Amino acid sequence: MPTPTIEAMAERLERLERECRRWRRAGVGLALLGAVVLTLVAVRKDEGPKTVEAERFLLKDQKGTIRGEWGFVPKTDWPNFCLNSVNGKHGLSMVMVGGVEDSYQFLLHNKKGVAHLRMGVLGDGKPWLSFLDEHGAIEELYPSGLNYPVPPAPVGTPLRPPPPPPEPAPGPADPANRTQTQ
Repeated sequence: MPTPTIEAMAERLERLERECRRWRRAGVGLALLGAVVLTLVAVRKDEGPKTVEAERFLLKDQKGTIRGEWGFVPKTDWPNFCLNSVNGKHGLSMVMVGGVEDSYQFLLHNKKGVAHLRMGVLGDGKPWLSFLDEHGAIEELYPSGLNYPVPPAPVGTPLRPPPPPPEPAPGPADPANRTQTQ
């Protein structure tokens, strides 16, 4: 068997080193390509729409006063959107009142946060409008003679049901007012 000469061994060593450099370059190139692909995939995921989930959103001014709120009426599942005055009391509210039939309300409040004007649409599509006194009790209700229930007012609106219409007092000329005394 012939023994390799130094020149043949040097030539073989040179060829092996070249192959090693090629493999090293190919490995570095593949690693860079993989890093680029992973970066593009990660960036592409961030481009999609972002979802924020919460039960309540607050809008505060620089002083920390709550000037707006989007959430639910406490102890209910009624969605509520309020814009508040500078003192933090409700100024304008929009509510979807749930129940057998959903209805929608729009309320305007005084500076104490008590509603004075309510208007809405019941689930059957019938509109209504009510004016409230300083305590939140209904003063006027349109259409008059409303025979369907108006949903209760939400947060900050103490609302009593409207009083029944007064019965006419029988007068002296009324035959039903005669008492029989014996």
